[in-house]
Amino acid sequence: MFGTDFIKFGGSIAVTIILCLLLIFVISNLRGRRRKASENGSLDNLRDTLTSENRIDDRADLRWDALIEFNGQKLNAATKNISTTGAFIVCSEPLGVNSVFRLTAFIPKAPPLTLQAEVIWNNTNVPQDEVQARGMGVRFLQLSENDRQLLKEAIAAGQL
Repeated sequence: MFGTDFIKFGGSIAVTIILCLLLIFVISNLRGRRRKASENGSLDNLRDTLTSENRIDDRADLRWDALIEFNGQKLNAATKNISTTGAFIVCSEPLGVNSVFRLTAFIPKAPPLTLQAEVIWNNTNVPQDEVQARGMGVRFLQLSENDRQLLKEAIAAGQL
C-alpha cells in the first residue's frame, strides 16, 4: 500500500512539473512574439520612439509651407512641428516608411531651406476620422552644421 501511494504521489509531482514547464514555455513564447512585434515597428515601439524624452531636440509647433520632391514628383506640404533633427510633415499622400526625399521648407523672412529627409513613420493606415493631420514623421539626413544653425535660428525666431 505504501508503494502505490508513493507512485501516485510521484506521478502527481511529475504532472505538476510538466504543467509548470509547459506554462513557462507558453509565457516565454508570448514574450518573444511581443518583443519581435516591437522590434518590427509596432505602435507601442513607435510611440516610445517618438516621445519627447527620446528626442535629441524638442519639437516646435511651427507651420511652414514645404515642398516634397520624390521620384521626379513635387508635392505641396507643410510642417506641423519641427526640430533640428526632424519634423512632422502634413501632406495628402504621405510617402512610405524609409523613403528618402528632398524637403524644401519655406521659412518666413528667410530663404527656403532644402534638406534631405527620411520617412520614419506615417499615418496612412489610420482611418481618416481618427487623424488630426494626414502626414508623416521624418528625420533629417546629412544636415550640414550651417543648415542646422539656420534651422535652429528659424525655429527660435518662430517661437517668439
